[in-house]
Amino acid sequence: MLGFKVENPNLSFVVQGMNDDNLAYFNTLLGEGEVSAIINQKEQTINIQESIFTGFWRITIVDNENNLISDCIEVGDIPEAIVALNQKKSNKILFDSALLPESVINAPAILTELKDKRQEYEASKKL
Repeated sequence: MLGFKVENPNLSFVVQGMNDDNLAYFNTLLGEGEVSAIINQKEQTINIQESIFTGFWRITIVDNENNLISDCIEVGDIPEAIVALNQKKSNKILFDSALLPESVINAPAILTELKDKRQEYEASKKL
């Protein structure tokens, strides 16, 4: 991570293809952090799980039958799939708080604040 800068693309490392023992060890080593996201798309689902290491994200992509398409570790501040989704829908609501589980308390406020800050940033670039 030495020399990584936020404006650079995230680093990505393929995990898919490890044997079961190595994959189990790897999963134990990474653990699960507090942040996760699911991006449901027409033909696939992107599952994003923060590891116990800040900026290390486990990204799995499965098809509609839950067959694994891709399994990788992405290293960066925000996973590329979330950045891409945000760029496509910058002026749209990305979530419906009525659909969130009761245990999700802070996410709606944080997402709203991020959306507002993005709009401020976009407006400042036009000046």
